[in-house]
Amino acid sequence: MRNERMITIGATINETLREEMERDASIVLIGEDIATIGGRGGVTAGLRKTFGKDRVIQTPLVEELLLGIAIGVAQSGLRPVVEFGHANFLMLAWSDVYKMGIWRRLSANKISLPIVVRMKFGAYWKYGAELTGPFISSLQSVLGIKIVVPSRPADAKGLLRQALRTDRPVLFLEHAKLYGNIGPVSDDRHFSPLDEAVIRRSGTDLSIISYGYLLAEAEKAARTLAAEGVSVEVIDLVSLKPLDQKTLIESAQKTKKIIVFDEETQGGGLFPFIFTIIKRSVPDARVESVGSRPVPLPFGPAENFILPQSDDLMKALRTMLSG
Repeated sequence: MRNERMITIGATINETLREEMERDASIVLIGEDIATIGGRGGVTAGLRKTFGKDRVIQTPLVEELLLGIAIGVAQSGLRPVVEFGHANFLMLAWSDVYKMGIWRRLSANKISLPIVVRMKFGAYWKYGAELTGPFISSLQSVLGIKIVVPSRPADAKGLLRQALRTDRPVLFLEHAKLYGNIGPVSDDRHFSPLDEAVIRRSGTDLSIISYGYLLAEAEKAARTLAAEGVSVEVIDLVSLKPLDQKTLIESAQKTKKIIVFDEETQGGGLFPFIFTIIKRSVPDARVESVGSRPVPLPFGPAENFILPQSDDLMKALRTMLSG
């Protein structure tokens, strides 16, 4: 029987980086503030002391340089793990994001780019639009990359371990509100697939598709409706690119009612991609979105008027069920 411990997502990522760096000397960390303050969420704390400055390399706050450095390092035979302070700043390195994705294909897979890009993302921490604006939909057009988002510690461990052993670029998104979330993690060194969604709760009446921080709200809504006799399926996307089409379609075929619960702009974000996937295979399914209002996020508590809340989700669920 596997032993399990309770641990936070932030501590899990730190532990996994440490384990994999001990296993594979080619893994190097490159990023902003990763040595002095342990990176965002304290995730890289103590790693510089353990592995030294040649494997934990702190860079200036110049996002335009980070991926260019990583691409060169990866082609030299190393496996770089790059940390961006905030995911929105990835746009400053857009040309290298594009190159990172296509070079492997253009070389007929002769060029290996084992790059993991770790980034804090997401809203609900009152820091305004510059650090928490929508960006995930922009990445859907980039070929050759994978994007994953853990919602609990066990997923963080399995996804990161798999990403660190993959020979193509992986964007590993860490929601700012989840670093301190605690959950069970087994002692076995398991792997999680980088292209599969997870059904967190099975249901037959309606499906909620979500990921990251909002997943807990989706599960809460499902429990509320279960007490009223409504069976709600909750799907954690986990993989934002590629989207797990099989799981999405099968859920739509079963419930015929789907709500995409996403903190990006209402009707935007991943919704158009999910809508297209489902409607092509299940044309009679209803697919709707609950997201942010289409204005830049303000600083402070005013963001609550823009971001989707649990009440917004419940209202949408009840409206769909009554329709």
